[in-house]
Amino acid sequence: MLKRIFQNWLWLAGFAQWTLGNPLFYRKVLRAPICLSLLTTICTDRYNILHTDENRQTPGGQYMSKPPFPPFTYETAIQKVRAAEDAWNTREPQRIALAYTEDSQWRNRAEFFVGRKAIVEFLTRKWNKELDYRLIKQLWAFDKNHIAVRFQYEWHDDSGSWFRAYGNEQWEFNEEGYMQRREASINDVPIEESNRKFYWPLGPRPADHPGLGEEVL
Repeated sequence: MLKRIFQNWLWLAGFAQWTLGNPLFYRKVLRAPICLSLLTTICTDRYNILHTDENRQTPGGQYMSKPPFPPFTYETAIQKVRAAEDAWNTREPQRIALAYTEDSQWRNRAEFFVGRKAIVEFLTRKWNKELDYRLIKQLWAFDKNHIAVRFQYEWHDDSGSWFRAYGNEQWEFNEEGYMQRREASINDVPIEESNRKFYWPLGPRPADHPGLGEEVL
């Protein structure tokens, strides 16, 4: 984030220096309404270029930030929760791990581990066991760089037995929007296949599919 601010400042400083060295240009051109409008457009375009996903990446291909950023508002907390739900519904461990810091600390049920490599290994094991996985998350509470979530997901094992998992998560984020700590408590409840609730095609939940609402079951 500091690098992006510095890039923007450098560009604007360079433009200002050139303008001061050309007073006629300033008096006759820049003060014209159409040019002021054009300059605004140029500055906006420059900002957007610097903030595309490609330019937010480090030379190694990692993103420098993961918006939205803390401190969270109600709207940005909901965005963060839905983004996490959509990512987990892809069941792609490598992609999902990029939302967490390199040294992210996890407790999932009774497992404790640290780092993206461990996250990928855990999620790979998880979805080798939990088949036809479908997840819904719901914002529970938020404060500054913390978000609490309740969630449910349905899955079956390789014998065809179905389960609905009920869980709560606590998330902590760094200033760049990456999750640096995750704690999850989860209980699996056996269900009949006929009692399933989540039937959308595998992948992210469709926009018109209802969330958890206020129901517990």
